[in-house]
Amino acid sequence: MKRKPISIRKGWWHLILPLGYLLSQIPFYTAPVSVKLNAYLGAYYSNLGTASVPDTFNYSYHHIKDIFDWLILFSLLLYTLLSLKLVKEERYRNDTDKANLKSAKYIFTRNSAIILCTFFILL
Repeated sequence: MKRKPISIRKGWWHLILPLGYLLSQIPFYTAPVSVKLNAYLGAYYSNLGTASVPDTFNYSYHHIKDIFDWLILFSLLLYTLLSLKLVKEERYRNDTDKANLKSAKYIFTRNSAIILCTFFILL
């Protein structure tokens, strides 16, 4: 593997999940202060009362909250599998080219992939 410059044209798909989440949360960011106050009170002080919110307010931004954990786990699993693939390809390349063996170059990536894989198996 060689280091290559990163460009948006080639790596745009890495931004799909964060941008999708940002777009789904725009209604919360533009919501009245009472909605944000209720979110804060519900998260940290559930025994206190809540502020009144206009009846016409749309809580559609809550839909992604149900599947957000699964999206994060899926993305971690996907990147773990891709990391394992890179380690496997690099190991195969090193095994075939013993004269230029650089075994320490990808130790961090290999160890990270092994730790993440073990984490998912234990999860």
